[in-house]
Amino acid sequence: MTLSQKGMDGHKWELLGLMLSFVGWLFLSIITYGIGFFWTLPYMFTTMAEYHKYVMADYTRRHQNGLPSSKTYTTASYSFK
Repeated sequence: MTLSQKGMDGHKWELLGLMLSFVGWLFLSIITYGIGFFWTLPYMFTTMAEYHKYVMADYTRRHQNGLPSSKTYTTASYSFK
């Protein structure tokens, strides 16, 4: 099992919710004949990169001392259970 797969353990539903949050923006980008993609895609890619950093930091924190994983994950503005 790769590090990326292990890091995503317990975060798959979060990622799905994050990806679904962009559906409206993508729909609006299509309605504007693609002009909206100039703003939507960079925002989406940056968000995914930040989410990856969050997941890997959480994985490192959970496995640093050999402690079992916590069921509550907290970011700057969200708390997931």
